[in-house]
Amino acid sequence: MSGLMTPKVFIKITCLLCLISTEGTSGGLETSLRPVLRGNLIETVLSDNLIERYGTYFKPYSNTPFTGESLKYFESGLLMRKSRYQDGERHGLELWFHENGQIWRKRPYRYGKKHGLHEWYFKGNEILSRKAWKDGKRHGLHEKFDRTGYLISSKIYKNGKLVVSLFDMSQTE
Repeated sequence: MSGLMTPKVFIKITCLLCLISTEGTSGGLETSLRPVLRGNLIETVLSDNLIERYGTYFKPYSNTPFTGESLKYFESGLLMRKSRYQDGERHGLELWFHENGQIWRKRPYRYGKKHGLHEWYFKGNEILSRKAWKDGKRHGLHEKFDRTGYLISSKIYKNGKLVVSLFDMSQTE
């Protein structure tokens, strides 16, 4: 796999917008990337290096809740998950990937709670489900599809409570 960049490779890149430097290693893997973009510091760490204490995420040996981005990789070196944190809580879009590089899940968070439209995909990039969340509660339309894209169930929630549930039983015969 020539040309494939893995997390085992240290990178120093200087560009017009940012300076990226690496610090520290853990088993040959980068443990911290610090992109500096016009004076704003965004720290990126490997997910395995974050510690959860009572629902809040920290870097090891730190009492300051983590703000930044965490990455998790497959053994192949391809990206598995990319998450954002603010003050120790998931905040922003979390992306999960299939090993083929296609998106598996899109999950937005706001201050540690699921918030917004969560989508899951089959390996062929077909939609598996869409679920609406608001402040950590199911709120709005939840749909589930089969591999052909056929809608097999539809539910509507309001503030975490099921309001309407529809199932298509015609595909089960």
